[in-house]
Amino acid sequence: MASEEENPVRDNIMQQATNLFMQQGYNGVSMREIAEACDLSKAGLYYHFKNKEDLFLEILYQNLKVLSALVQAALQLSAPTKEKIKYFAHGIFSVLKEDQSILIRLASQDLKNLSTEKYALFSTAYQEGFMRPVASMLSDGMQRGELRKMNSHTATWALLGVLYPFLDFKMDATLREQQIDDVMQIFFDGISQPVL
Repeated sequence: MASEEENPVRDNIMQQATNLFMQQGYNGVSMREIAEACDLSKAGLYYHFKNKEDLFLEILYQNLKVLSALVQAALQLSAPTKEKIKYFAHGIFSVLKEDQSILIRLASQDLKNLSTEKYALFSTAYQEGFMRPVASMLSDGMQRGELRKMNSHTATWALLGVLYPFLDFKMDATLREQQIDDVMQIFFDGISQPVL
C-alpha cells in the first residue's frame, strides 16, 4: 500500500472533507456525506479513517505542518526580525492555499468538538510547532533590541490577531502585497500619525 502522502484516495477524502467542513462546520458534516462526496462506500471511507474526528485531526495536522514549515523558513533567514516577520506574514497569504487559510479559522471554532485527549494532543502540537516558534522569533527581536520588550506570548497573539481576520476573505492579488505591508506597518508602528 502507498504511504499516506502518496495515496490519491486518501488525499481526495481529505480534500472533499476539508471542503465540507469549511461549508458546514465540523458538526454539520457526517461521514456518509464525506463518503458520497468521494464516491466511496462508508466502508471504503472507514478503511482510511476510523472516524470523523480522526479525519478532521489529520487535516489539521497536515495544515499545521505547512504553518510550521513557514515559521521555520522565516526563522532561518539572515535578516532583521521585522523582515522575518514580514516574510512569515506574506507566506501565510501566498504559500497557504485558500482552503488551508480558511481551515485555520475553522479549527479555532471546531477544536472544542474533539475529545479531551485529542484536543490536548493537537493543542500541544500547535503550541510546539507554531506558537512557540513565532514567540521565539519575536523574543529574539526583543533581545537584540529590534523590538521593544514585552511578553512574547502577548506579542504573538497580537501579531496573529492582526493577520487572522484577513483569512476570512480573498485578497485581490494585485493589492495583496501592499495590504500585507500595511498590516505589518500597523503591527510594528500602530496607526498614530508620527509626531514630528
